[in-house]
Amino acid sequence: MDQECLPFRDVPGTSRLFLDFLRGDPQARPFYPTSTLSLDELAARAGSVSIPVDRRQRVTDVLLKQNLAWNAGPEVLSNIEKLRDGACAVVSGQQIGLFLGPAYTLYKAISIIRLSRELTARGVEALLFLRGFDEQDLLSIWLDPAGTIR
Repeated sequence: MDQECLPFRDVPGTSRLFLDFLRGDPQARPFYPTSTLSLDELAARAGSVSIPVDRRQRVTDVLLKQNLAWNAGPEVLSNIEKLRDGACAVVSGQQIGLFLGPAYTLYKAISIIRLSRELTARGVEALLFLRGFDEQDLLSIWLDPAGTIR
């Protein structure tokens, strides 16, 4: 099967700043301060992320409640406890049917599984969460100014 790659520079409307970032231009770095250019750099950054214990507790409480209601298996529940104890989360989502449809959703799922395994191999316990969602879902989940999950 023949395949071609369309470089971002050939995509109409791609900003010069984004193209500079993709080329690794140091002048673009300040605009993308938390981005990483390699798996080793991502693993180092992931290992240094600090999330307040009370926020992690609230998030994992919600995840546990939801997953118990969905009859999640023991591995899922164990991973939620690992997240509570400080593991990193690799999170991705895909609007079902948007653009490339189901094939793209599978591609993203496979990609984050591989990313989670690569980070774990580099010493960062990385759990993965994949969720299909619509914009309305994002409107129903937010933190208020006091940090309460709504």
